[in-house]
Amino acid sequence: MIKFNDEFSFERDKYQWLLHQKLPCKDKDGNPKIKVYTTYHGNIKQICGEIIERSLGKCKDLDEMQILLNNAVYNLTIHTEALT
Repeated sequence: MIKFNDEFSFERDKYQWLLHQKLPCKDKDGNPKIKVYTTYHGNIKQICGEIIERSLGKCKDLDEMQILLNNAVYNLTIHTEALT
């Protein structure tokens, strides 16, 4: 499994890529916990796009978006170069 950051990680199985996202939620008693959501993607390019898309939705302004995009390109380049 490749850890992108504290929220996202991904891996490849026999058929596809799996993107795991850790999100805070609450259990049935209202106690905080972390739930892992997994989605399935056909290739690494889709994984990278999905990480960026989900992360951009949390930005408050263009400056935050620019910082996020710069960091994403750097981090994704490091991780995907390790796969080749």
